[in-house]
Amino acid sequence: MRRAIALSKKGQGFTAPNPLVGALIVKNNKIIGKGYHHFYTGKHAEVEAILDAKKKGFSTKDASLFVNLEPCCHFGSNPPCTEAILKAKIKQVFIGIKDPNPLVCGKGIAWLREKKIKVIENICKKECSALNEIFIHFQKTGFPFTAFKIANSLNGKIGIKGKEIALSGQKAQRFTHNLRQRFDAILTGVNTVLADDPQFNVRFRKKKKDPLRVILDPNLKLNKNFQIFKDNNFLLCVKEENLSKAQKKFKIKNILALKINQNNKFSFQDILKKLTSLNITSLLVESGSSTLVELLKQKIPQKGYFIQSAKFLFSSQSLPILPDNFAFNINLKVKKISKLENDVLFEVNIDY
Repeated sequence: MRRAIALSKKGQGFTAPNPLVGALIVKNNKIIGKGYHHFYTGKHAEVEAILDAKKKGFSTKDASLFVNLEPCCHFGSNPPCTEAILKAKIKQVFIGIKDPNPLVCGKGIAWLREKKIKVIENICKKECSALNEIFIHFQKTGFPFTAFKIANSLNGKIGIKGKEIALSGQKAQRFTHNLRQRFDAILTGVNTVLADDPQFNVRFRKKKKDPLRVILDPNLKLNKNFQIFKDNNFLLCVKEENLSKAQKKFKIKNILALKINQNNKFSFQDILKKLTSLNITSLLVESGSSTLVELLKQKIPQKGYFIQSAKFLFSSQSLPILPDNFAFNINLKVKKISKLENDVLFEVNIDY
């Protein structure tokens, strides 16, 4: 099952809104077929594995199938995988977790058992759930899974006002770009763009897909010369009263006009609703402290990635992770700690 999980990750960045799925076919203690879901609307992992076994000249009769997610049993962009399993005469199926999609959720397992195919559930359940946390959240809530990533110095600073500073090393930067590959969209605030002129794309990978860039610029401080507007793969968020001005200034259609709340801030629920309508299942936030604070106040993110640099930032213009008047509690549950050369990565789940 862990091999199936590793195989599924080859599809990261390309399968949404579908899940990451890998499959292995085993016969006589030998792996005879491998497959994974390559891209949305592409063949499902189970079918890829069956075809791989046949291509190699192996019979799948009485073989075992290992797959990290319950096989589908309905017609969508692909025919049911359960039918393909039956046709391949596979005798038993080892499944990581049930598919949370209501169209499947237990029905695929029940169908296989009705056809006298043995099903063993919950193999590496914890790892399989973590693999598809984005898909599971989206299926259960109807809103994009949201996480933030932030790099900070040893003394709790994220930068110096008016200066572009690289806090983390190359390995941490590679992690960031691999992380972006996993998300459908990336969100940032106007101050981050003004300070750093970031590209917010995916680099260091041969096979890559850039996320949609979501930019919060309520009062139109930006212009078309910033790198973040280099193509049309972005969504500019402005205040309602600035919509016509924004359309005239940027001469584009991908502008989202939003109301502001009583604190003169955007409602992130409104942004998530728009992203859902665009079939966006996941959102990564890379921003400064003001945007991060508002996200946390509105109880939006499910996860956080803190990259702890080994550097100190001593300056009267240094910027803190969170302001001194940050006055509410957040429960962070550390899920994983990793060393990235001289930096340390903390992956945390958030409870409000």
